[in-house]
Amino acid sequence: MPYLLPNWPFSPKISIGLALALALATGLSAPAVQSGLAIQYSIYLFRQADSAEKRGDFAESEKLWRQDLDLMSKQPGFEFGDIEYWCSETRLAQVVEKQGRFSEAKALCLDALARAKANNTPGYKRIVPLTMTVLATFYYKNGHKEEAYQLVDQAEQLKN
Repeated sequence: MPYLLPNWPFSPKISIGLALALALATGLSAPAVQSGLAIQYSIYLFRQADSAEKRGDFAESEKLWRQDLDLMSKQPGFEFGDIEYWCSETRLAQVVEKQGRFSEAKALCLDALARAKANNTPGYKRIVPLTMTVLATFYYKNGHKEEAYQLVDQAEQLKN
């Protein structure tokens, strides 16, 4: 059974209920509680999507990644360059590509690349080349080898 909260081996509903009870008992505000629950549910969706992908259930994984992205985009303080959103969107792009939908996967990956470039954290120098490499893999697997090689070269230059 997946863990929704660290070391709490309960179902999502029970874990959310326990988290809500603890939050209310400690006097947290309603928006803080709602935001915390959304983060926990996002983690749950991420783990479930990852698990479905590993099982080869790409349709289920895609559905869960999309739910996670939708949930994150509606949170207070959401920003275009959020690393968590970038990660889920990149993973969604990979699942879509595995289902043979190159154009859609490319569009998702280009959006994730724009998000990676907008991120101004210390990890910026790692996520931009990583996203470029994922996109290059899509190009290569779909017969666009010249574009793939160019992206890999650009990614390598950014790493240095």
